Amino acid sequence: KIDATAAAGQAAGEALMATPTTLWLVAHDLSPLGDAAAKSAAALAHHGGRLLLLHVKPVPVREPWERDGKDTYAVEEEQRQMLRSVATSLQAAHAGLVVDVEVLAGDPISRIVEEGARTGADFIVVGTHDRRGVARLVLGSVAEAVVHRAAVPVLVARSVFAADSE
Repeated sequence: KIDATAAAGQAAGEALMATPTTLWLVAHDLSPLGDAAAKSAAALAHHGGRLLLLHVKPVPVREPWERDGKDTYAVEEEQRQMLRSVATSLQAAHAGLVVDVEVLAGDPISRIVEEGARTGADFIVVGTHDRRGVARLVLGSVAEAVVHRAAVPVLVARSVFAADSE
């Protein structure tokens, strides 16, 4: 039984090995958890795959010029720059890795799934804050919804802090 389990694990690992055309869409929430998800995807894609770091910002409730004195375009550019910084560090750690960045507005769940389909992503990588109980009921789970709606495999990266608290 152990040999069969090991063989199944090896087969699953081989299925995840990137080819030069494999596209990993990484949903990044601009948090350390998003960084961890990006690092996980980069480790899997290091054989020549491509990453697309995607941040989806909810549609603003206020007018663009009312957000902390900054217009929507300035905020979007700051977010794009944060993703570029992550991309640069991933490329430094993984020679030959191609990383693109994108910032979109809208419902995060819908936009992640739509962008995965639009770009032809082979995999979607999302982080989870691993909330439980009332927090999960109130806040929902973007990761869980993406798993259920996406047409491609979704890898979920758990928070290191959640794993440590168990």
